[in-house]
Amino acid sequence: MKHLRRSLTTKWANLSLRAKIILAFFSLMIISTTTVTFLSYRVIRIELTSQVGKDLEKQANKLAQQVGDLLISQVNELTLISLSQVFQEELNTINNSYPQTQEGIQKQIKKNTKSWHNTQYKNRLSDRYLNNKVSRELRQYQTHFPNNTQLFVTDKYGAVAGTTSLILDYNQQKKLWWEQGWNNGKGAIYIGQPEYDQESLFLSIDIAIPIYQRIQNNVPEVIGMIHTTYKISNALLPLLKNINLGKTGKARLFISAKEYLSIDNLIKEYNTELTKFINSLASYQEFNYQGKKRFFSKASVQPKNYQLPVLNDLPWVVIIYQDSAEILKPLIIARQTIMMVALGTLVVAGILASFIERLISAPIRILTQMTQRIASGDLDYEIEIKQKDEIGLLASNFNIMVESLKIYFAKLRKSLKELSDMKYALDQSVLVTVMEPNGKITYVNDKFCEISQYSREEMIGNNYRFFKSRYHSAEFYQDIWDTLNCGQTWRGEIKNEAKDGSYYWVDSTMVPFIDEHGKPFQYLAIRYEITARKEFEKSLSQKVKERTEQLAKANQEITQLNQQLQVENLRMSAQLNVAKEIQQMVLPKPEELEAIPGLELAGFMEPADEVGGDYYDVLQTDDIVTIGIGDVTGHGLESGILMIMTQTVVRTLKEIQEHDPVKFLDTLNRTLYRNIERMNSDRHLTLAILNYSQGKVSLSGQHEEIILVRAGGDLQRIDTMDLGFPIGLDHNISAFIDHISLELQPGDGVVLYTDGITEAKDIDKNHYGIEKLCQVIRENWHKSAQQIQQLVIQDLRQHIGGQKIFDDITLFILKQK
Repeated sequence: MKHLRRSLTTKWANLSLRAKIILAFFSLMIISTTTVTFLSYRVIRIELTSQVGKDLEKQANKLAQQVGDLLISQVNELTLISLSQVFQEELNTINNSYPQTQEGIQKQIKKNTKSWHNTQYKNRLSDRYLNNKVSRELRQYQTHFPNNTQLFVTDKYGAVAGTTSLILDYNQQKKLWWEQGWNNGKGAIYIGQPEYDQESLFLSIDIAIPIYQRIQNNVPEVIGMIHTTYKISNALLPLLKNINLGKTGKARLFISAKEYLSIDNLIKEYNTELTKFINSLASYQEFNYQGKKRFFSKASVQPKNYQLPVLNDLPWVVIIYQDSAEILKPLIIARQTIMMVALGTLVVAGILASFIERLISAPIRILTQMTQRIASGDLDYEIEIKQKDEIGLLASNFNIMVESLKIYFAKLRKSLKELSDMKYALDQSVLVTVMEPNGKITYVNDKFCEISQYSREEMIGNNYRFFKSRYHSAEFYQDIWDTLNCGQTWRGEIKNEAKDGSYYWVDSTMVPFIDEHGKPFQYLAIRYEITARKEFEKSLSQKVKERTEQLAKANQEITQLNQQLQVENLRMSAQLNVAKEIQQMVLPKPEELEAIPGLELAGFMEPADEVGGDYYDVLQTDDIVTIGIGDVTGHGLESGILMIMTQTVVRTLKEIQEHDPVKFLDTLNRTLYRNIERMNSDRHLTLAILNYSQGKVSLSGQHEEIILVRAGGDLQRIDTMDLGFPIGLDHNISAFIDHISLELQPGDGVVLYTDGITEAKDIDKNHYGIEKLCQVIRENWHKSAQQIQQLVIQDLRQHIGGQKIFDDITLFILKQK
């Protein structure tokens, strides 16, 4: 290639001036005509392409708007039904029926889930949610909007509260739609991706809407979720067909970059060009698709004048395309016409070039011969051409230029000497660079090379961005260039990066050099290294900042803590005094326990905060000894009152000799449930009832595990989960009550406890645990009930150490003599 270029250059140089002028003129005309032809075609094509693209984009946006409006309409319909008073009342009732502890909530949901899948309870539990007020409201909505195939409502814990049809899972809490719709209690609209149902032969999407509590202070509270499976086949696909774009125009709705909707299924798209276009920022583009050149336009599905963030998160894109041949047909005809006109123009240009060459070549040859001596450096020669045209004017200007050069060379020699002296002085102390207006470096001194660690060859020709440390912002550098471009000097400190990756600071002064038009043509930068000073300033500033932040944070925490303690102390003082006296009065006395024949009994109860919510009692009626143990949720006065009510009802039922465990616990529950409602309280309790008579034990009610101990120390842990239901949560629990019977031999016994023992933690947050409790009981069962109780409490205190007790501790031991 290099040899060919040299050969062509030699041949061009050997041509005559006439030949050069003709060739140059003719070449210029060819280039001009070709350029005009090409550009005309190009401009027309670009303009036509742009217009087609805009038209396609407008169609795509319109279609995307229709798809978005369809989704918005469905969301609005669900939002409207979510405001139903029926939903508000039913969900509040269901949500308030849960226990107040997270553990209690999960236990109740787990129990209902088990019943949902258990054949014995399935019909009763599922019928409750298929025929309640919520389900009837949903069916009425489904009648008006039949495209909703599966409608159901959950409470705020994800459990089913009402449904139009039997669904697989009772608990929806782990489902993706519920997690995103719940949004950590803030609520959010969820729209899922389309899926094809093989049974119904429809495409459908999942839509979920949060149900908010109607409140007065404008703070939204999510109390449940409404879910629907919405059929989109009959709604969206007709929109894609009703477009008017010639014979080849078509539209598709892509739910991802590689998948779009069809009449009866989801279709995979394997064209990489189309996939890249969907993922690009371009609004329209032309490329090959299915063997043809086609124009494409796209639009994201977003609503018009409507803010619905969930639509912005959907990856749905409307694609509209049309064949290029159909669109560009008028342009092809225009191109052929332009080429015919360009050919005629070239013929005329050749004739004109030959005529002009004859007029100008002769005087130019004379001028060329005369200027050769001046070009060789002979400044004493004067050109003598007296023509008054442009060539004569050029000869006169040559003579003036020669005189100016003589004066300029003399001044230049003097300036070079002065500049050399200044350069030497600067090189000894400061860093010097010279830059063009675009930031390109044209000169650096040795001092700069030493500090930056780059050689002069590495820096010359590079932009000043070469040294950026990424410490300063883009606005900082923009301010520098704005100042210099205005012809003003800039002064400041800059952090640069050296070749080895280290950083250095310079105190810089940048001066613009201004040309005759008032514009900078180069910049001189003079810098002093100040790295050591900047490192010291940085260290000092950081220490001051850290100390100030620590003091401010500590002061804020102390202030908040003091305020909280003052309010809490005032509230608790009154409740604790009353509840403490009540609680001590209702506990069984030691002499009462000792008076019961045939048994060793020992009880212990210690509240976490002076007053607790634990309950235990021992009653003897004829030859039957009844022992009750319970754990009321929470602490304080309310829990103490509920404990007293429980003790009173239990004693009353024993006095009337009610021995049927189902009737006993159901009557107890109904009595407490009505009182709890009247108190407008959220308390409830777990309760186990143990009846002992002549070595036989009947156990009923839901509480912690019961530990059965044989005379030799063998243990058996009895789960009470299926023996009852938490007291005070529901007005009727008879269906959940059961009982088991045990037989005790001399030396056998039963240990009852509350979770304050097993869940007690040491300093490392380790629980005491049921296994540790069983171990202490097994090792000491040969001792008296009172001694066993004391040893368990002693071992528990050693485990807790200096930690605060966070829950009430209750332990009761029954041992047959």
